[in-house]
Amino acid sequence: MADLPLSAQAPEVDTAPITGWLLSQALVAAPVERLMRGLLDRLEALDLPILRLHVSTTTLHPQFDSFSLNLYREGASEQEHYARGTRNEEPFRTSPLYDFLERIAQEYGGLREVPHGTGAVSMDRYRLMIGEGLNKFEILRSFARMGATDYAITSCAYGDDGSLPRGLETGMLMSWLTDREGGFSDRDLAALREVTLAFAVACRPALLLEIGHTILATYMGRDVGGRVMSGSIVRGDVETLNAAIVIADLRGFTALADRLPRDDLVHMLNDYLVCMADPVEARGGQVLKFLGDGLLATFSCEGVADPSPMCRQTIEAALDMQRRVAALNAARQADGKPVMVLDIALHLGEVLYGNVGSERRLDFTVIGPAVNEASRMEAMCQTLDEPIVLSRDFVARSSRACPPEFRFRSLGEHFLRGVRQAKELFTVDVAGQDRDYTGAEAGAESGAESGAESGTEPGATPAA
Repeated sequence: MADLPLSAQAPEVDTAPITGWLLSQALVAAPVERLMRGLLDRLEALDLPILRLHVSTTTLHPQFDSFSLNLYREGASEQEHYARGTRNEEPFRTSPLYDFLERIAQEYGGLREVPHGTGAVSMDRYRLMIGEGLNKFEILRSFARMGATDYAITSCAYGDDGSLPRGLETGMLMSWLTDREGGFSDRDLAALREVTLAFAVACRPALLLEIGHTILATYMGRDVGGRVMSGSIVRGDVETLNAAIVIADLRGFTALADRLPRDDLVHMLNDYLVCMADPVEARGGQVLKFLGDGLLATFSCEGVADPSPMCRQTIEAALDMQRRVAALNAARQADGKPVMVLDIALHLGEVLYGNVGSERRLDFTVIGPAVNEASRMEAMCQTLDEPIVLSRDFVARSSRACPPEFRFRSLGEHFLRGVRQAKELFTVDVAGQDRDYTGAEAGAESGAESGAESGTEPGATPAA
């Protein structure tokens, strides 16, 4: 890497106020963009004008492995997330940043300890005013056309448990563009090296908090993840609320699991779970957990005087699930692949929402009689040969908000396992739509199993 000499003629840039400010921002986990704006303003005050500042960093996200922010002197900003596996694709592969990272990996790939002081920062530089890099990188040519005179790159690696990862796979990358006549002085470059280290330290708390929120939302749902991150982690800490309850389960999964190759099974299950989860989240519901080949979700009615609009959203989510599963089944049948039927139960009632479990292993979920009844109702779908089963309470509250094409049809009274009194159950038909929108006929061909063999045992409490 370029360790550029310091010129004795240039006055030293005093970066202490900037590094002090950056470290103070680490205490409050200031967002990355706010740190970038404050940094540009402070460098400008030190007569170190930056035309464009680029920051990119690795992250932990199920879809993305890194993201970047560009901030321009006039205030414009650009943000982009990079999907996993795209690091070696165009246009990044033909950029000076990629070239820079490749050389770092070769030079410091075996580094395990953090170098002392500003040695922890790697640096490179292209003097655009004399044409450096213009014959190799298109983006540098575009910067030169903007009137830029100099371009510098700095980076810091992030580690855990007191050591750096092999290959320096995680960290922060920055690029600095100036249009000042003569470009960066040697003292400017030394200042950029110093503030890079402080900036990377200041950004780390915000980045880790964002990763924490992402992980909790991914595995627990948005609301639960937010509550846990805010400190709701005490066993027995629950609240009572009214909610529409959704329990969905795939018929035929256990039988298919016994004969499908592992990779095919996982890919198939993921495809079906997408069909089930996306309609819930798109309408404001929350997927609390996946139950093997099904899910438990809720639509909160707490604080709502009339729950009927939320119940309508729940029905629309259930119908959307069935439509998506029908489309998936059609595509799988066309490819000669087995398909499954989706059963859904919709119920409305009072639930306990919060932490249950052991002292060291907790689950933030919903429990209570209403959840138990919803579980038993889902088991009735196959018995009644109906893809969607609704409780009388749910229908009574939702009918006012539903359009006339939603037609509720009674399935009679039935005893649910573990419930003393018989419950009247309903299904919903949509006028003008084909009744067999679930692919039930195809599901029979796939070897649909009995409810007792399904991923969610009839009569079991999925939250327990």
